[in-house]
Amino acid sequence: MQYTVSDIVEFIFFIEKKYNLLNYKIKGIYFWKIVRFNIFSKIAQITKVYDEAHPQKMQKKDFKYYIKRIKEEQKIIKFNALKGDYKKDILIFEHTRNTEIEGKNIDIYTYYIANELKNKKLDYECLQLKLLDKFTTIDNLRLAIIPFSKMYKKNISFHTEEINLLQKIEEEILKKFHVNVDVTFIVKKEIRNFINKYRYFDKLIKKRQPKKIYLVCSYGLEALIFAAKSHGVEVIEFQHGTMSRYHMGYSFPNNDYVPYFPDKILLFGKYWKDSTPLPLPEDCLIIYGYPYLDQQIKKYIDKTKTKNNNIVFLSQGTIGERLSYIAYEFAKKNIEYHVFFKLHPSEFKIWKEKYSSLLKASQLSNFQVIDENSKNLYEIFSKCEYQVGVYSTAIYEGIAMGLKTILVDLPGIEYMEYLIKKTIALKIKNEDELSMYIKQNFEFNLCKKDYFFKDTYILQE
Repeated sequence: MQYTVSDIVEFIFFIEKKYNLLNYKIKGIYFWKIVRFNIFSKIAQITKVYDEAHPQKMQKKDFKYYIKRIKEEQKIIKFNALKGDYKKDILIFEHTRNTEIEGKNIDIYTYYIANELKNKKLDYECLQLKLLDKFTTIDNLRLAIIPFSKMYKKNISFHTEEINLLQKIEEEILKKFHVNVDVTFIVKKEIRNFINKYRYFDKLIKKRQPKKIYLVCSYGLEALIFAAKSHGVEVIEFQHGTMSRYHMGYSFPNNDYVPYFPDKILLFGKYWKDSTPLPLPEDCLIIYGYPYLDQQIKKYIDKTKTKNNNIVFLSQGTIGERLSYIAYEFAKKNIEYHVFFKLHPSEFKIWKEKYSSLLKASQLSNFQVIDENSKNLYEIFSKCEYQVGVYSTAIYEGIAMGLKTILVDLPGIEYMEYLIKKTIALKIKNEDELSMYIKQNFEFNLCKKDYFFKDTYILQE
């Protein structure tokens, strides 16, 4: 049986309501919140609904590997956020992925917030949660990372009642999807990670004594949120991607309160509040906008866009292999069109090994693979009349720049129900339907950018 994203999401809603999972503690920790997204992803991968979201190349643990680890450890210790006895009113935890803009590596979500705080002469500090490949020492930038040597693997054991509950969840998954998911192993691993991270962030917050914390992508940072709230620190999240009923990081239709969730969310636009059952009161869902996108639109929107038969495909790890096949077949059959295939950063290093269709497509004269961040997505948008994808955030950005939008019926298409229903986007099954609708010059409904991405943005301090 072929399952869908909707099948898995509705199942998650069902079992967490049946067993009251979001209110159940193991080792004093609301365990379900920290494993919910992982359990969803695991089911989606095993049932082949999704490919691996962020595939990583396997590293050989040879002499070079250990030398690299030692060098990383030295940087983490030397530039760690725990060093120094000063205080800060505001801490900003940057996204784990930076973008190169005009020669500078920045976090496109928090950079503009930091600038606004700087202009208001507020006391803040930016922290990195990952040792990035292009990490360089900057006076006001520190690493909020646990040194390898400080991490330990504490043995986690469960009581009989807890074991029975985890087994029931495994049985429910097996009954519904006919696959085995080792929920017990996942819970043990994530509880251990949570304890490690909580102890680190608790020390950091005690030292800096902030009044407010800004972060990106709250799911995965539950330990930071718990540490902050334990000390009465307000936690504000900046939206970094799509949200909908089908996003397991944000969708909680049966719960007004969710543990380890931020106090407020700064949203791109009203659409995201309307489309997602977020577990926060209305006044905590703040329509802030997306400054980075505004900047890029202003830079490229005035460029004359002619009907030059340029099409951009927007990939992501969960559907990249399948989307690349359609892109290849389309380009092969329609040589009068030029195809840009924009990979997600998580695919940059693995596509040559995993995407056989894309390797063949890259040999075509009318096909270009974009596998580096130095190629500006918005410049590509400015050159194209059409964009093709499934559920990437970039699709909404393309709409904001006036592109005609075609969505491929692959897992995750559920996220885009609103766009399809309103004929803002068109759904197709294969490359032949794509070719047919483009050549028929299908009429799309226009949608105001402001609904998705508010034009103005001011922090309310």
